[in-house]
Amino acid sequence: MRALVVAAHPVPESFNGAVRARAVDAITAAGHEVDLLDLYRSTAAEVDIERADALVLVYPTWWGGLPAALKHWLDTQWPEPIGVRPSRTHPGIGRLAVVTTHGSGRLRNMAQGSPGRRLVSRGLRSCCGPRTRLDWVAMYDLDRSTEAERGAFLDRVTRSFAAW
Repeated sequence: MRALVVAAHPVPESFNGAVRARAVDAITAAGHEVDLLDLYRSTAAEVDIERADALVLVYPTWWGGLPAALKHWLDTQWPEPIGVRPSRTHPGIGRLAVVTTHGSGRLRNMAQGSPGRRLVSRGLRSCCGPRTRLDWVAMYDLDRSTEAERGAFLDRVTRSFAAW
């Protein structure tokens, strides 16, 4: 399998940078090829999404949604508004994964209607293959987390992709 990992965080040394590195390492260790697109350090022209069998989005959830750089990338790769008229824009993608962090807690995110998860599971997934599997790996309450909790989340990321 060939996975396109799309990372969207402006600071490479951040916890999200460690999450991205862990995801890439775990997918590679599972025997798959990885193309990495860092939206803050490379251009979309450097990676061909048509070659991907899997799409992995790694980003922080800010204000309940996607970072602007990731939203822009989705707007250019999926030219029709997501969820309006699903056209299977990228039918070759059979696996979709999101690895995200939330500064707030799970209950607050649920009270907001889980907008990021809804966008991916209902909108983006409908533009992929008809049997595309979605993996959602999220850490909530990052702003109040301990080093041990962050380490446990990194281990969870590894386990999630080891099964691929």
